[in-house]
Amino acid sequence: MSLKPKVKDTWTRKNGLITAGILSNVGTEMLNNAAYPNPPHTPAAITAQGVVCLNAYNNRKADKDVYDSTLIDSCTMLTEVGEYVTLNCGEDVAKIHSAGFENTATERTPSVLPGQAVIKDLTSKNGNIVVQIIPMAGVEKYSIIAFVGAEAAVTLSNNKQINIAAGAAPISFIANATSHETLSGLPLGAGINIKVFAHNAAGTGPASITRSVFVQN
Repeated sequence: MSLKPKVKDTWTRKNGLITAGILSNVGTEMLNNAAYPNPPHTPAAITAQGVVCLNAYNNRKADKDVYDSTLIDSCTMLTEVGEYVTLNCGEDVAKIHSAGFENTATERTPSVLPGQAVIKDLTSKNGNIVVQIIPMAGVEKYSIIAFVGAEAAVTLSNNKQINIAAGAAPISFIANATSHETLSGLPLGAGINIKVFAHNAAGTGPASITRSVFVQN
């Protein structure tokens, strides 16, 4: 089986100081990095979150709730950016390092299908829908489908082929998605259904539960 490098999860919700340092480093290294033109968070936002995390760490004794919440948000941001880097590094360890991350020891390609993908949150603003997926271990990428029509219109065959029934053509489809994506160009006021699939070398996992959202201005 093939071996693939990936971003190493060196951040921890037990230590905000370490997490703040990683955010600062990643924000600096991602700035003007041609290998990663469209990260899920801008380098400026990553750097700014590092400052927020450090301030929360320094004030943790006075306001533990804010510290805990900030640490969760910071780790979520790093997870999302790390997934993006892993998907776009072309299995090049040097490119992982160029984004300010460490790499894991190479891991074996999964031999089992992913589990059911789970949509964490949907938000709509300015005609866009932001889709957040709960990150899953052993997943290489996700597919996100925005469609109209019945839930049964989008099905999966042979753990590989996603089928969309006639009359429910997708309004938007991202085939190589990370856990944080924005769907744009959607009709204002429309009720949109969202399904997500997780993929790895073994195939495609079962569809997520369908979530619906109205496109807001």
